[in-house]
Amino acid sequence: MRPLTSGPEIISKRLGDTEGNLRKIVEAATNSESGRAIIFFDEIDSIAEKQSSESHEASKRPVAQLLTLMDGFDNKGKSVIVITATNRADSLDPALTRPGRFDWEIEFGLPSRSDRFEILKVAGARVKTGADLPLEDVAALTENWSSAELSFIWTEAALLAIGDGREEVAPEDFV
Repeated sequence: MRPLTSGPEIISKRLGDTEGNLRKIVEAATNSESGRAIIFFDEIDSIAEKQSSESHEASKRPVAQLLTLMDGFDNKGKSVIVITATNRADSLDPALTRPGRFDWEIEFGLPSRSDRFEILKVAGARVKTGADLPLEDVAALTENWSSAELSFIWTEAALLAIGDGREEVAPEDFV
């Protein structure tokens, strides 16, 4: 069983396949040799969005299947922990997030200025640089940026350097 599952990877265009994929994941977890497993769904919002009266029946089925599977863990005497991640917690079906299904919600906020500086240092460790780069200044100018956005700065800087025929990133590549 894969230890990490992304919501979009589970979804199928064929009716019923998405639910089958969910069942396979849960069966693999509950049938593990030790009887213990962790299931991690990344981008859970892709399969468990809030439903409305206008939602198509096919979009309701995966949510219903997931809820049924999660409710069945206690009955099997197995120790299965389900962890999910989303960038859109407000879009999740309330039936999924009610107490008893998910007992804790942990929000990972955006990085602080000092965190942004550290992220820039770590992300840039693989990039050839020729001079002292203004990472403190970049950290100060990137308030409300995610780690992914900060890491991408290095990609853009490297592309600018390559475009100029240089092998090393320079301070002007950050402008």
